[in-house]
Amino acid sequence: MQCNELATKRYDDYEKQNLGWVGRSTITEALADFAAKQNIQMILRDQHPQVAKYQLADPALKAAYDIVIRCRRMGEDNGKDQLVNVTNYLRMIGEHVRKTARKATPRRTSTDTTNSSESLTVGQTVKSLS
Repeated sequence: MQCNELATKRYDDYEKQNLGWVGRSTITEALADFAAKQNIQMILRDQHPQVAKYQLADPALKAAYDIVIRCRRMGEDNGKDQLVNVTNYLRMIGEHVRKTARKATPRRTSTDTTNSSESLTVGQTVKSLS
């Protein structure tokens, strides 16, 4: 996954406030949601890698993530095609992060505003680049 300049800046802003885990959780959730809507599956016919490219974008923030999924058969070739359910792998990653990531707690500072409308989730426009 590669972020555009605005998505990178957003993540860097979280890091500067010691909230890098929020940025990582946000990206992971967006990726899991994206995969669930796309139902990504790849068929491996031989040892050569299969590649799929997508873009996950938030038009409101003008943030975008270029996603490259690469699958390759490993081990002995038994002559049969293999179906890889990439969506399931990304869903399991999302579940793992939800279970193990630090949880947000309310904290107010002098710079906080009570009417803040920033959301920690990424709105999604999805398009396939392949």
